[in-house]
Amino acid sequence: MTTPSQGAASRETTPPVQTAPVTDRAKALSLVLELERLIRDAGDLDALGELIVQKSSTLLTYRQAVLCVRNRSGRLEPKRYSHVTTPDPHAPFVRWLQRVVRHLDETGQIDHITTLTATSLPDGLAADWETWLPSHMAVTPLPPPTAPPVDEPVSSHRAATPSPAVLLLFRATPWNEDERPIRHHLGEAFGHAWQRLLWQPKPSAHTRWSAPLIRMGRWRWLLVFLLVGVLVGVRIPLSVMANASVCA
Repeated sequence: MTTPSQGAASRETTPPVQTAPVTDRAKALSLVLELERLIRDAGDLDALGELIVQKSSTLLTYRQAVLCVRNRSGRLEPKRYSHVTTPDPHAPFVRWLQRVVRHLDETGQIDHITTLTATSLPDGLAADWETWLPSHMAVTPLPPPTAPPVDEPVSSHRAATPSPAVLLLFRATPWNEDERPIRHHLGEAFGHAWQRLLWQPKPSAHTRWSAPLIRMGRWRWLLVFLLVGVLVGVRIPLSVMANASVCA
């Protein structure tokens, strides 16, 4: 039978449960909700890509973000850079990063959530890493909603559905496991929005000019017809008078 003193001793040795303060958790939740709202409001892939590289910093700490997108041939290429609006495709850094992304994509090193350093590259590419980027890279694929999980490397029989885009985040300090769930959540949210916008039908020329007229409403249509009728009614008498001749 446990004595009161033994019970008190057991309670004293039990470590307290570590939980984040309510204010910190509420702030983190509000940041997540705000970012997801911005994702939903993105009207096209350009707007979404800019949001991904600029606004991910509300939840993750990094110095440089690069969004890589697959082109029509299926090759992954860097497309969006944080703090850079129009990168020069012929700049030495861009050319070097293109070779890095191509190597990592061909070797299957960025098809799942992971972290990499210069040791993941061949010597010819690794030598310039410290010149251009911070030491530690976090890889976050943006899988479509129907893709398999990205928490583990993609096996050979699953490689037929690669992610249409991959987010690369760079910083000087190592990435830790506590940030992995956040990256996973962001990757799925970004991937779902990317797929939605990728397959979103583009408005035709007819839709572009007719949509504003449709939004005018029936009463405005009536006003348009009335104006046309007035103009036609005025032009007919003038045309008849122009063809008449005056006899002395």
